[in-house]
Amino acid sequence: AEMDVPGAEYSFDEDWMAYEDSKDYNSLVLADDLLSGPDADTMLETLSWLECPVFLNASAGLDKMDKDILASVLGMKPMVFLPAADLLAWAGTGSDIAKAAKLLQKETDAPVIVYTGKEGLYVEDGSQQLRTPDEDEMASWNQEQLDTCAAAFAAAMASGSDLRNAVMFARDLTLRFVKNKG
Repeated sequence: AEMDVPGAEYSFDEDWMAYEDSKDYNSLVLADDLLSGPDADTMLETLSWLECPVFLNASAGLDKMDKDILASVLGMKPMVFLPAADLLAWAGTGSDIAKAAKLLQKETDAPVIVYTGKEGLYVEDGSQQLRTPDEDEMASWNQEQLDTCAAAFAAAMASGSDLRNAVMFARDLTLRFVKNKG
């Protein structure tokens, strides 16, 4: 039997983690749209003891997150994946994606991956900037495709890939997903 409780994904009980060992985790992936429930602060406080890389899929937008929750998440120093429009709204830098990415990277001290539409993915890691090749099929990715790309990036990094290979893997996997669905 399967039970479906609408909204359950926004619930969190700290007892769920009571018997967990931090050594059992090699990464933590947070989705911005799931950090809006009444238990979000409890979840972040409970998960803060994990000593592993943190990935934030902010494809729904940093500017839509509660300011205190956002501050807690950014304090975890996550690698952040987000669309350019949402990065620019958060940073207030006009249309300068590079400047906005640099600001967020300094805030998190971790790589920032920005979806720029058909211009590809832009990456700022503090010491270098990368850009994936242009691809017309990337022009209108929807939420599902952005989530796929963010998850593929997190999986590649958690598996030990370097930044460039993880970004290219995420891009290529998502492009295949888009083409196979069409």
